Amino acid sequence: MTPERYQQIDQIFQAALALEPDQRAAYLDEVCSGDKKLRREVESLITSDQGGLSFIDEPAFEMAARVLASDEPALAVGDLIDRYEVVSLLGSGGMGEVYLAHDEKLDRKIALKLLPTHFTKNQARLRRFQQEARAASALNHPNIITIHEIGQVENRNFIATEFVDGETLRQRMKRAPLSLNESLDIAIQVCAALAAAHNAGIIHRDIKPENIMLRTDGYVKVLDFGLAKLTEKREPPTEVDAAENLDISSGLLMGTVKYMSPEQAQGQQVDQRSDIFSLGVVLYEMVTGHAPFKGEDTTRLVKSILNDEPRRLTEYAPGAPEELQRIVSKALIKNRAQRYQAAEDLLVDLKTLRQQVELSTDSQSVNHRAEGRISILRRWRLAALAAVCVITIALGVTVCRRRQRSGHPSPPQGMKITKLSNGGAWVPTISPDGKYVAYVANNANGELGVWIKLVATGYAYQLVAPAGVNYGWDSFHEMAITSTTRYRT
Repeated sequence: MTPERYQQIDQIFQAALALEPDQRAAYLDEVCSGDKKLRREVESLITSDQGGLSFIDEPAFEMAARVLASDEPALAVGDLIDRYEVVSLLGSGGMGEVYLAHDEKLDRKIALKLLPTHFTKNQARLRRFQQEARAASALNHPNIITIHEIGQVENRNFIATEFVDGETLRQRMKRAPLSLNESLDIAIQVCAALAAAHNAGIIHRDIKPENIMLRTDGYVKVLDFGLAKLTEKREPPTEVDAAENLDISSGLLMGTVKYMSPEQAQGQQVDQRSDIFSLGVVLYEMVTGHAPFKGEDTTRLVKSILNDEPRRLTEYAPGAPEELQRIVSKALIKNRAQRYQAAEDLLVDLKTLRQQVELSTDSQSVNHRAEGRISILRRWRLAALAAVCVITIALGVTVCRRRQRSGHPSPPQGMKITKLSNGGAWVPTISPDGKYVAYVANNANGELGVWIKLVATGYAYQLVAPAGVNYGWDSFHEMAITSTTRYRT
């Protein structure tokens, strides 16, 4: 930050203080002209002044030195802190800067968190930094970052932790939308980490996408217990406790405002239910891609957290299950007495929902596979039918060709059907030339006899008189001989 930029911030800050509180928002809208970073800096100073932590009581050069130095990393590439060699700057936050470093003794990459030198003058901040190290190092959970060492070199306090190879949840959400299964899996792992921390008496107090790392192997790691505070069993909080929730360096309430619980945003003492609320905000954002509470500035955002109800999930994600809506709504209840009381309870509901989603997904997959198999069978049946037709045609052509070669006449090209009887005819036989048909029939007296009919004219006469015998033959010729013999007899 340049001296000119600092002077601009200071001038706007002083002018805003001279106005009534209800006039400041309009003034900042006009003077900042859409410069969001400028407005945040001014609002930080205003909030700080309102909390009784004004920078005005400090000498101007000390305040300027702090602000001007805020953009410069404390360490450069190649610097050594104890046995750790700095490789690069990974990021910075209210509790210090984080570097990628190399552990020369164990030959491994580590994350080195360094508390800025000027913070050591603030005993409360130094105490919180040391508390982070003690609290986090006491935890042993696959979803919580591992602490390797806590140390101090030349009045520089540091924490060496495992280096997480992956990306933050914020980076992941910017890259592409998360599926429902991905969102639930991340929420379950974060909730498991919180349950372990809460059971150890530790409140994270800064759950947000930037503090959630996604490893390349699918594991989720919760980072930065820099705002953690051991649960204290003592009398109700005093005004001093509320003041401890203010970040003196930035003038903002501890944690990122967008993910704060109502009690945290009001500077009240927090407990495990505040972490649950923050996780509810993160889950809402993962599923919908939108924050549940919104505001153009810190003041409006806090008002939204305290008063507004988030839109239903289905307004942004039409396929969101109703059970997920119930879970998120319960996590985001403003009255913490009605919220999830323990992370374990939220964890059980999240796991149950994930099982339901997986079963539904498996059922749909089975249906799709079954439909695919039916479709394949249909195609096979059609193919088989087509093959039978082709084979039949080929056989027919082959038979015709063989008959032509053997002298057999080809099948008739046309066919004429003539009705020869109205019923009551048995054992019909046609002559080889097709001109006659012989059959057995009853005469007028109901007696059986052999009849022969001329096909061309339909004329019929009795060839054999009734003889009270059964008639049967295999051919017209056999029938004619037999009938003639009987007639002669």
